[in-house]
Amino acid sequence: MGWGVLALGVAVSVGWWVLGRPAQEGPTPQWVLYQNPGCGCCGKYADYLRGLGYAIRVVRTAELQAVKERLRVPRQLWSCHTVTVGRYFVEGHVPAQAVEELLRRAPPWLGIALPGMPSGSPGMDGPRRAPLVVYAVTHQGTWREFGRF
Repeated sequence: MGWGVLALGVAVSVGWWVLGRPAQEGPTPQWVLYQNPGCGCCGKYADYLRGLGYAIRVVRTAELQAVKERLRVPRQLWSCHTVTVGRYFVEGHVPAQAVEELLRRAPPWLGIALPGMPSGSPGMDGPRRAPLVVYAVTHQGTWREFGRF
């Protein structure tokens, strides 16, 4: 009788674990990071994302400006690298929390951006001096604050 109770307990525990997990909404989108071959912080940003469990493909290109223009990243929001994930661009050292929020909401935008290379942002050395302001970019090429992270 002891083994039967143990087996039932294991079956119930596994069932609750499986049923209690959130449903996945399709395949995980491909993450591609485009960077200038000479940039070191871009690799640190890729390592940051890998450390959170994301599979990142890094493309080193001397044509980074053409990538940004093709994706329609506004020049005023440019940073040192650009990521594509799903149908979006992610410009700069954007915290993963902001990218996850973008993918969860799935708004009709081109992408999100953290302009420049702020100290203390993911992949950048130094202290964080203020919240990181991430901008949402629309298909019309306008942008507005998406959030502070």
